[in-house]
Formats: sequence, structure tokens, C-alpha cells
Amino acid sequence: MAPFSILFSMREESRIKRHIGFTGTPYNQDEYFADVIFDYSIRDAMNEKQIKKINPIIKVESDEDTDLTLSQRFEQILITHYKNKQKYSYSEGGIPRLKPITVFINSTQSSAQKNKEDFTKALSSYLRRIDPECSNAPESQVYQKASEMVICVISKQTDDDYQEKLDAIEETDPAKVGGKVEFIFAVNKLSEGWDVDNVYQIVPMEERVFDSKLLISQVLGRGLRLPRKVPYEHILSNYPVVTITNHEKFADHIKELLYAVTDCDTRFVSRPLPKESGIKRTMHNFNLFNLNYLPRERFEDPKESKQDMQDRTLRFEPSSDKLELRVTYST
Repeated sequence: MAPFSILFSMREESRIKRHIGFTGTPYNQDEYFADVIFDYSIRDAMNEKQIKKINPIIKVESDEDTDLTLSQRFEQILITHYKNKQKYSYSEGGIPRLKPITVFINSTQSSAQKNKEDFTKALSSYLRRIDPECSNAPESQVYQKASEMVICVISKQTDDDYQEKLDAIEETDPAKVGGKVEFIFAVNKLSEGWDVDNVYQIVPMEERVFDSKLLISQVLGRGLRLPRKVPYEHILSNYPVVTITNHEKFADHIKELLYAVTDCDTRFVSRPLPKESGIKRTMHNFNLFNLNYLPRERFEDPKESKQDMQDRTLRFEPSSDKLELRVTYST
């Protein structure tokens, strides 16, 4: 939310007497504004279902005691992205109402451009594995399809129509401008004045792009809006979550800053007291009895149809590759 102000002036003196500002990022780097008179926090907004929930990665483990390679990171990001597409498209009659996108935040223009090129190659390889249309297509054709799904938002951009694609990023029709774009690489350029509601994954590529509460609150603001084109009852039944896919190297640092920004430093919870606590009112607690279901096996001879008897071709379906990592999210 970009800051704006209300000015009160006294007509006889023609000068400002009171200055009240509204902002969604009340930070000077890590310091909270000292003169805040009312605070509607991210935590309050989440509890009242005004914004998406936030789910950051806090741990990534692998069988090998080594750091994640860039290709492993991209694989993890792509798995999350396609899960978001499957879960949060809110399709009606097979037509998606929404196109979830992933935003990569980079520290410099050169790193954004390089990361975009590396990611496009990884996406091309991923499409060849998961998309039947790409499995036997020429490599150049698959790479072209991957390139059309990714844009890089920097000032020195050879692709002249990237701004037009960015403005139409909510478009779900692949035949229209912006309809194919699902991944954005930016250099903190989307932190203000960019109002879309289909961001479902945010990826800080380096620690310094998330190294202050101000930057985190600015970037989070790009992904917290609830989708406008989806009926609210559908949102409540399948509540949207924005995933922060950060590098494990700086997971603890980001988690600490993120919890501070979202007012998650301290929580009060309510739960039944155990009877062994000795507190008198626990005498009213009771346990629910759960029925024990016993499985029973039954064997039947298969009934083959004439069509089954004629077609005896053995078909093999390739199994999908899995990322050999154990990823732990906050939620």
C-alpha cells in the first residue's frame, strides 16, 4: 500500500498544522515509526480474512549434506508453482478464473537477467517432463514456450513489450497479451504501485533483498491481496496462501524479520487443560470415543469385457521425477 496523506491547515495562517499519513510499510529499514497512532497489522488482516495467509519455508533437508544447487532451488520453486496453479485457479467449467504467478526478487539488474536466463532453461527442462505436448517437441520449441512464460522487469530491457505483459499479468487467456506469463524477475521494482492479486509465490533470490523489515513489508504487499474475480465464498472454502520460497541459508534471518513484520513474535493459544494438571475445572473435560474400523479383504474374479480381451497391449506410464528434498514450511 503506497503512503498517502491528509493535510489540515488553518485558513488564517495558511500553513500546515497537522499531517496524518497512511502507509502499509511503517518502517525506516528495521525501525518501526515512532509516531504511529493506529496500527492495523498484517496479523490482524490475516485473522479477519482480508489478505492471503503467509507460509514461508523454514527448513530444507536433503540426504546429502551439501547446499542446494540452483537447479534444485528452481525445481522446488516450480513444484510449488504448479501446485498453486492446481489449487488456486478457482476454475469454473474447466476455465480458470485466476492465474497464480511467481515473483523473483533480485538485488541487481544483472543478477535478475542472469537468473531469468538460468530459470528459463530449468523451466524448459521441467516442461519437457510434465507437459505431454513438450515431451517429444524440438528443444528450441520447448525453450520458446518457456521464454514466453517469463519476463524480466528491469529498466534496460530488450523485450519492448514487457511492460504491456506486466500490466496484463492477470490475464488468463494464453492467446491474449500477458496470458502466457507466469514468472516475473524484478529488482525491487514491484514494491510500490503494482496492484495485482494473483501472486502466490515470492522468491527472494538473495538475502539482501529481504534484509530489512521495510523491504519485507514492501515485497509482501505485492502478494497479499485477495483475488477480486473469485467469489468470496470460494475464497473461504479454499483460502489462498502466498508461499515465501527463500534459501535455507537465510531462512532463520528471514523468519525472524517476517515474524516481526507480521506480529508473530508472541502468540496466545487456547486449548483444553489436561486432567493431570490438578486444576479443578478440568473435571468437566471429556474424551470423544473414536470407532475402531477393522478392514476385511474380499477376493473376486475379474470380469473382462470383449474390448479388454481384444486389446492386450501393455502400457507403461513414466513416473514423474521427484525432488529429493524434505521441505518444511511454517504452516
